[in-house]
Formats: sequence, structure tokens, C-alpha cells
Amino acid sequence: MTYSTNIPEANHEPAQDQPLMKDNFNVIQSAFTVDHIGMVTVTNRGKHKRVHLPISPPVPTTAASEGVLYTATASGNTQLFYRRDGSATQFQITGKTSGASTNGYTFLFGGFYVEWGSDTTDGFGLNTVTFPEAFSTTSYAVVVTPIQNDSEGINRFTKVVTKSSTNFTVFTADRLGNAIATEFSWIAIGLV
Repeated sequence: MTYSTNIPEANHEPAQDQPLMKDNFNVIQSAFTVDHIGMVTVTNRGKHKRVHLPISPPVPTTAASEGVLYTATASGNTQLFYRRDGSATQFQITGKTSGASTNGYTFLFGGFYVEWGSDTTDGFGLNTVTFPEAFSTTSYAVVVTPIQNDSEGINRFTKVVTKSSTNFTVFTADRLGNAIATEFSWIAIGLV
């Protein structure tokens, strides 16, 4: 069954083009039901049951008051993207994660990264941690927590002493304020 264009023909009687019109309606119904609940079904008629998004080269453009959801290839895999408001800014929604590694990150829809990891400060209580993915500004939040595995019961504290869009520096000390090497974990959230 194929779709016939320009049916009905202007100079034809409707009965003459009726078989082609019927075929066209069947093709439309068949194509429609790929991603929608069919028109012959009363409940939820016409609603989406899934969405297929073929890879869309080139990246679609948008007008000032619209956004577009599309797929493109990233790191060798088909991924979902969103582009907004006639701008060149596009957000990769899926596949932006380095997995469950020691230091990792994931993308949150809306333009945020959540990044995490663990490390150890040196004998001077310092360590500069480089993010797996840079933030766009320094307006991110980072929380650092000491991991105390010793039996001596040394109370430790950690604090962030400097930060940039690509890294932050941690200081750790004992309860008396003396610098001490300490294992720590961290989590940060901020804008892509």
C-alpha cells in the first residue's frame, strides 16, 4: 500500500478516485498508529503511546518562542537533545554520565550537572579536585565530608577554601586545627 499524492484529482469524479482515497486513509492510519493510539480506539484516541525520533542532521534551528527535542549522535550513540528559544544552546539529555566510577557526573534536565567523587588530602591537609565536567560559573554548591576510617577517633573537619568553574580546593584538619591527611567524599551541583 502506497500513498498517492494529489488525490482526488480535480477533473475526476469522486468515485473514480475512491480506491486511491481509501488507500491513502489506510496509509495515514497505519503511519499514525506507529506512535499514537489509533482513531478506531475510543479510549485515549490520538494520544501518544511512544515517540520515535530518527537522528536529525543537521541540528534543528528554533524560532524565538519555541524549543525542539531531537536525537543526534554523541560519543558514537544516539542521544536525546533539547534546543531552546532560537539560541545555539543545546542540552544533551541522555548519555551525559561517566557511570558509577569513583569520580563521576550526570546531567539533569534544565541545564545542571551533579558531580561526585572521593579523594585524599596531603600531609598539609590540602587537595585540589578537578571536576569530571567543568561548570559554566562558580555559582555551584559543593559539599565535602571527611571519611573517618581510623580507630583513634580523631575528629576531623573539611572545608572548601577556593573554587573555580573547573576545580575546588579542600582543607582538612583535626579538632585542634592542625592540618592532617584525610580521605574525603564530595558532591557538587551547578549549571552546565
